[in-house]
Formats: sequence, C-alpha cells, structure tokens
Amino acid sequence: MRPKRSWFLSDLSRHLRVQKTSLQRELANLEGAGIILREVQGRQVYYRANPACPFLSELQGLLAKTAGLLDVAREGLRRFEKRISFAFSYGSVGRGEEVAESDVDLMVVGKVGLSDLAISIKKMREQLSREVNPTVFSSEEFAAKAKKDGFIRAVLDKPKLFVVVK
Repeated sequence: MRPKRSWFLSDLSRHLRVQKTSLQRELANLEGAGIILREVQGRQVYYRANPACPFLSELQGLLAKTAGLLDVAREGLRRFEKRISFAFSYGSVGRGEEVAESDVDLMVVGKVGLSDLAISIKKMREQLSREVNPTVFSSEEFAAKAKKDGFIRAVLDKPKLFVVVK
C-alpha cells in the first residue's frame, strides 16, 4: 500500500505475521516477476515495490479492497486522529469473514461528527469499491451506550479490528 517504502525482511515478516523462511521464497518469486525490487546496501537487504511494474496500480487496488482495507480506513481517518479516541471495524470484516461484496462497518468514537467524516468516508468507499457504514459516537455517548445498549454490547462482545487506538 506504500510503494515507496523499503522493508527489511524481519520488518516484513513481523508486519505480515509470516515466517522469514516462507517470506524469502515469496519475495524471490515477486522479484523474479518484476513486482518488487531487492536492494542491497552494505549488509542490509531492502525490498520495495517496483515502480516500473506495469500492473502495480492494479495490485494496489486489489490490496486496498482486501488486505489493505484497514490501511485505507487509517489513512481516511488520519486528519481526525487527534479528535478520535478509537475506531474499529466490526461485523464480517472484524471477524475476518468478509467476501468481496461485504460492506465495511466502522465505529468511530471521539470528538468528531458524521458530517466531519463525510468526505473521508466517500473517499474510502471509492478506494475500496465497497460500502462503508460509519457509526459515530462521542466518548461520553459511547460509554453510556456500552452499559445498556444491546447493539453496542453485541459489537463489543464480537471480534473487531482496530483502525485507530490511543
């Protein structure tokens, strides 16, 4: 999702939660296909996207719609980061059971309103080619609802993926 960033093997392994040995083989395949570049600087080896790859933009789009979904949401909420206490995706995405047609349920809690987020949500929808359904609460409102609201209790009791955490 960030094609200009270079990665060490250990950083990639940790980020992707994959064993280094498995990752090395895949990186070699991606390099051989011209999708990534391998750069050696002294004893350090870096990997990054190959900007000359003719289908890099298509790969980015595919990743954004699948594995990079949370990155798209993080980027969309970044300008409000100081005003957001936390945000997470719940529902099928939070459970890791989404399919291509799944919408993205996004809970945002903090000093931000739905009208503040409207443009960012629209951009997320466009990037993901999926519906993004935000639910927005102030911290106080969320705390009160968490005690007695059945919907909020159900959301909190099920798996979720955090987009913003402080």
